[in-house]
Amino acid sequence: MKTYIIGVSAKKQGGKCLVGDSIVFTKNGLKRISCLTHNSEGVSTIDKVRLFDESGTGFASHGYFKKDCHTYSITTNYGYNIEGSSNHPVRVFSKDCEFIWKKLKDISLDDYLCLCSSGFGYSGNRKIEFKFDKQKHVLKFKDKSESRRQYIARNIKDVSIPKNFTKGFARFCGFFIAEGNNYGNSITVTNSDFNILRDIQKTLHEDFKVYSDIFSYKNKASKISVNRLIFVKFCKSIGICGSSGDKCISDSILNLPKYLLAEFLKAYYEGDGGVDGNSISCTSKSYKLVKDLQTILLSFGITSSLKTNEKYASNTKLKTRRKYYLLRICGKNILKFRNEIGFFSNSKNKQLDILCDFILGRERNGKMHSVPFLKSKINSFIKILPIKKNGNLVVGGKRVAKIRKPQTISQFVDGGINRKGLIDSCNYLKKIICILDKNNQDLIQEAKSILDLIDDVLKKDIVFIKVNKIEKNQKDVYDLCKDGNDHSFISNGFISHNSSLCDFIYNEYNNNDIKIYSFADPLKRFCIDAMGLKEEQCYGSDDDKNTLTEYNWETLPWNIGVKFGKEIDVPIKGTNISSIFKAPRTGPMTGREVLQIFGSDIMRDMFSDKIWVNATISLIKKENPPIALIADARFESEINALMAEENGHVIRLTRKICEDSHPSETALDTFDFSKLGERCLVIDNNDMMESEKNEIVRPFFEKIRDKVVNVRSLMIENL
Repeated sequence: MKTYIIGVSAKKQGGKCLVGDSIVFTKNGLKRISCLTHNSEGVSTIDKVRLFDESGTGFASHGYFKKDCHTYSITTNYGYNIEGSSNHPVRVFSKDCEFIWKKLKDISLDDYLCLCSSGFGYSGNRKIEFKFDKQKHVLKFKDKSESRRQYIARNIKDVSIPKNFTKGFARFCGFFIAEGNNYGNSITVTNSDFNILRDIQKTLHEDFKVYSDIFSYKNKASKISVNRLIFVKFCKSIGICGSSGDKCISDSILNLPKYLLAEFLKAYYEGDGGVDGNSISCTSKSYKLVKDLQTILLSFGITSSLKTNEKYASNTKLKTRRKYYLLRICGKNILKFRNEIGFFSNSKNKQLDILCDFILGRERNGKMHSVPFLKSKINSFIKILPIKKNGNLVVGGKRVAKIRKPQTISQFVDGGINRKGLIDSCNYLKKIICILDKNNQDLIQEAKSILDLIDDVLKKDIVFIKVNKIEKNQKDVYDLCKDGNDHSFISNGFISHNSSLCDFIYNEYNNNDIKIYSFADPLKRFCIDAMGLKEEQCYGSDDDKNTLTEYNWETLPWNIGVKFGKEIDVPIKGTNISSIFKAPRTGPMTGREVLQIFGSDIMRDMFSDKIWVNATISLIKKENPPIALIADARFESEINALMAEENGHVIRLTRKICEDSHPSETALDTFDFSKLGERCLVIDNNDMMESEKNEIVRPFFEKIRDKVVNVRSLMIENL
């Protein structure tokens, strides 16, 4: 059967967005989405960033921004929150036990959102450099006396600003956010443990050349104070100063690599947290702080619950009950906390070890790790099995085995089942499949489908959390445009999506008949597989692509070296005249240069301008899927190649979000799509909702799908 090929031709699309403080999980650490995009309306090019997604990692090359959008804020019963535009899709586990995409406006209080809890392995030894100029941060004093000016100059000279974030300073930030205060031009951290204050004192001396004193009261440690104007200004520049209710995780700390984030969390939990009964907890007056802490813990694979709590402030005599936010870590997550983070003091680590020993002696995972709706699905299947009350399995009127239902299937209410119950259910269903004979194919297929579902759930390492609250707001929103086939990314721990038309078709008609391709992939795959380039050098950021390869300009044809060479003035011997000469390029090539020279100057110019188009078409014919979707048809040669195929089709979207003069955006502006006839669908989606656009595409695609079904039916009849 010949493949039906559909090429989608469109300019940059965007608009399924998140609010600016949403935290995105990237290969270079945690980033707020507002820090990755530009604050100019519409789509803009950004430095490529590698994002964690549902299937691994992928790159985003464009960002989207829009002011004052209607947003939906979704909060779950464990405090995790996501807020975005009404049409922003997130991954939901449905009552039919399926992973589906659902827009925020369609989310209800009965829905369970999918939260990634596997932890994320982002750059371990990355250094964070400080960009701080002491001279630019000198305070202007009204007192212009000579003695005052000398004092300011000496104060600046005495303080040394380190080049990079150190472990000691990461701990200082944690201690300060937990128990620190900023009064005018001084910073104070209060704690009763001498070892903690000595650690701060050591960091201040080694990293900043600042000498500080520890103050004690009744032979107990009390506080350490720093009175250095430039040090206070530096701390404010990285965002760690503020009152207790306004404290938050600054972008400087959020972007830290994992080993430094672990030091920060270790110090913070030492100051504001600890072992609390059968859990680890911390309390803060700042919702922003606790919300960000919850997301940071998730990057270590630690899930937690956020609740409100009213209590008296510990640092005041006024007995006024105030709202505080309590973040609790329970169950097996405590083991992860000990292995990944821990406490600073020996006393709290001993308490943690005792609690971990207690947890290791229990098998329960906790209700947070149960899977909704699966218990009822498994029980519904068990009810139709020919099993009598005494446990005898009867096949063909004969007793063939005695089989008992695992007790773990009935462990939780609300149709939920924990991870151990899933494993027990797998073993139970496998026994059923082995016992049933060929005359029970329907039961065998049903058992296999449940097994596949359970296997999928166990592999994804996802926590299913129920929606608790839905609010409507109006805020600025941001989006990231993913490259490649997987348009998902992780934001605040949830699986988000900026779906393309290809994604709509693939997900709407999700089956093995559809496969998504890209015209750019053959060149990049060849450079990776045959020429030894790294993934980052082909799919990464500008900095990644500009890294050097093992290939040199000297080995290329002379005319190519000259084309990209530099003009130099060569004096003519015996005269005062010089001649301009273009010298061939020399030295190692970057990844970007290899892609450009090999892809265009050698393969396209010397062989054929259709070479990479033909490579994609050939790959499609080799793999021969019933329907192939090509997501990036942007040039006339690509459209012509598609229409040259007997079963080739084109969908053209005309929506224009921003001005972009790059050829990939403008090459088809004057192309006459009307001459392509019925095999081409042109949609003016400038003023359309996404749902309206999809409804226009639906009959066009279903007509193609029906042809595939008819051809397959004829083939089966002729067998």
